[in-house]
Amino acid sequence: MSFKVAIAGPESTGKTTVFQYLQSYYKCTTINDYSRKYLSKNGLKYSEKDILTMATNHSNLIRNSSYTELTILDTDLLNYVIWYEVKYNKFDDHLLNLWRDNQADLYFLLLPTLSWEYDEMRESEFTQDLLVNLHFKYLKENKCFYYIIDSCCKKRLNKIIFLINHALHLHHC
Repeated sequence: MSFKVAIAGPESTGKTTVFQYLQSYYKCTTINDYSRKYLSKNGLKYSEKDILTMATNHSNLIRNSSYTELTILDTDLLNYVIWYEVKYNKFDDHLLNLWRDNQADLYFLLLPTLSWEYDEMRESEFTQDLLVNLHFKYLKENKCFYYIIDSCCKKRLNKIIFLINHALHLHHC
């Protein structure tokens, strides 16, 4: 059974950069952020239905992956739950259940310690605090195991690797 690690947090916090580093460091099963692929293919205008489709497809990627000892997720389904809630000011039970059915064993919640950078797929630099607070809320309410990562650069990567190695060691005991 694979140990799943999710890189979570608001946009422009370095999730993909951390993911790519961990991907090369561990040579393990990895699941990319599906929303970027979907939006690149279908355009940047999307609806509630599109978010549900993206989340379902992301969930299928997680379920159908060939698992190794470690699986790392570049963003997980919690981001879709929060994205939907913030964008449409409402809650979707189906999204929450998709996330709960695919929860990671360990989350790294990246705080917005980096300068926000424009990307046509990003919504707004002014929602980062709201998004962090919603991540805290969901991770706590669902009793997820997580670390808050507020450092950057090499220190951030070294800390995450140390914590993953420690968690893997405990997982095997």
